[in-house]
Amino acid sequence: MLKFLKNGAKIPQRIAIIMDGNRRYAQERLHADKHEGHKHGLQKLIDTMEWCLELGMKEVGVYALAINNLKRSKKELDTLFDLIKSSFQRFAKQREFFEKNGVKVNICGRLEMLPKDVQEPLFDVMEETKDNTNCTLHIYVCYSSTQEFIDGVYECKEEFKAKGTEYTQDLLDSKMYAPGFEPDILIRTSNENRLSNFFLFQSKNCQISYCKNYWPDFSLWDMLKIILEYQNKQEE
Repeated sequence: MLKFLKNGAKIPQRIAIIMDGNRRYAQERLHADKHEGHKHGLQKLIDTMEWCLELGMKEVGVYALAINNLKRSKKELDTLFDLIKSSFQRFAKQREFFEKNGVKVNICGRLEMLPKDVQEPLFDVMEETKDNTNCTLHIYVCYSSTQEFIDGVYECKEEFKAKGTEYTQDLLDSKMYAPGFEPDILIRTSNENRLSNFFLFQSKNCQISYCKNYWPDFSLWDMLKIILEYQNKQEE
């Protein structure tokens, strides 16, 4: 894979992805109900994680479920919750994969908004992988950047009250759901050029790349093209 990139040029160590287009993929490619696209989106996440590991990336963050998504139809939410539950149950059983690759899974967001039986496998996979240090996969569930701001500012306020800590950008960063994770590249699929309330704080210095393909159609070549663009900009 590396032979397609610039020899000796910097490989980004941290990327974030807004995995958009699952529902449109289901309707246009599969001629199926919208919720069917989420299954294909999950497989693409697994593929993409393998590419990132081969490239030597240290942190990957993916936007899996926005708080606003909880307003969708009961049918779609039930399917999505079942998919999240079954997927993370499988993740928790794949100890060999996580141990072999040293992958830690960190679930970020307002998990208390999920049904209890959906929360359990998420906590299980975090527990199973907590000691892995080679790469971290941050999965943002029941997330919005504005809610993360609110939670972070509240934590800063509590620390100020307890310790008299000075309010600084570093303090706020330490209160984010994944402290210190600021991506080199943020990718959004499905030809949308907006952030949709994702990583408003963390994306302040990164390259933002938009891909026309729906998330299940996102390919290795899409990834390599984006990284080549990143490498070219590093040389300017």
